[in-house]
Amino acid sequence: MLLALVFSATRGVWLAFAVVLVLAGCVRGGMGAVASLVGLTVLFGLLVGMDAGIRERARSGFDLAANIGRTQIWRANVDMASERPLLGWGYGSYKHVRQRFYDRYADVDTTAHAHNNFLQTLVDGGALALATFLGLFGRMLAVGWRSYRAAATASEPLPSLILAATLAIVGFLVGGLTQYNFGDAEVVVYLWFTAALLMRSAALAPAQRAAEPPFLR
Repeated sequence: MLLALVFSATRGVWLAFAVVLVLAGCVRGGMGAVASLVGLTVLFGLLVGMDAGIRERARSGFDLAANIGRTQIWRANVDMASERPLLGWGYGSYKHVRQRFYDRYADVDTTAHAHNNFLQTLVDGGALALATFLGLFGRMLAVGWRSYRAAATASEPLPSLILAATLAIVGFLVGGLTQYNFGDAEVVVYLWFTAALLMRSAALAPAQRAAEPPFLR
């Protein structure tokens, strides 16, 4: 998995995976923390020692000048959102209205989307859509964390499955800070599959099952 992630050359994915490893280590502790540390070490080693192109790609994440194109994309989309803050420009309208905003920034290197899930949602659907987006994923993560704690004494693989699905959604959201992965069908299919797996697994946690009507158990 680490080799596949590294050679994707996608910095947002590297960041997301690192965050997930850190959180997993903090939550599991003990050997789980050791495994997470090993994973982080291997990831860092691959980024700096595997290939000159990958090494330069990783280094560019800390170079503001090298990322001017990305920051100007975000500025253009902030401008778009500020003109229609409540309801946005409407889904499907982006390509018809974007150009005059991007024309303000000479170093923009692509106009396909906002390169940020939250900003793209704000542009498309306004503050109401963003609040709904945050509420939906906030609810998923709250259910996941509560259910993981409730299932801590349950037999495996239920606790690990709940934690893995919860952290996978965290990783998706972290990756969405620097890219519009919500717009990639091949990513979103797995996202919704993971969300469904999390919600069903959460319903099997002991505390959750006790609260269900008998016919749903």
